Amino acid sequence: MCSLFLVILMFFVVILSIIIILMLFFLGRIFRQSELTLKVIGHHYEYGDSRLIFDSFIKPVDDLSLGDFRLFDVDNRCVLPVGVNIGFYCTSSDVIHSFAVPKCFVKIDALNGLLTKITFNFSCCGLFYGQCSEICGANHRFMPIALELTSLEC
Repeated sequence: MCSLFLVILMFFVVILSIIIILMLFFLGRIFRQSELTLKVIGHHYEYGDSRLIFDSFIKPVDDLSLGDFRLFDVDNRCVLPVGVNIGFYCTSSDVIHSFAVPKCFVKIDALNGLLTKITFNFSCCGLFYGQCSEICGANHRFMPIALELTSLEC
């Protein structure tokens, strides 16, 4: 009786694992294809893009002008179009980071040695701020993100 129960249980576990593996394999084809791809690499205290050789650092206090946010503004904003499927591929060069822009509902973890992807379509123009939302080191709060979303109508 016990061995029959174990065989049935093992059968269900094998079937479920095959279903999960097939779902993971085909998930990339089910999701929207991205028209623009951005590879985000998290370093200690900065985010960068490998294709554009684009680095974004926190803006020093001496360079701030009236209306800038002290801990959120960056020296080089990422300008993205509205209404386009944008694929964010995130990874890290050192420790775990998290690329998060809460107002746009974007959050993706950046892990060392793993490439994670999210496809997103922004619907409104504006300037949106985010930050690293993982405790990745002593000064992880000094890793801001600034996305400037524009279109021809804005």
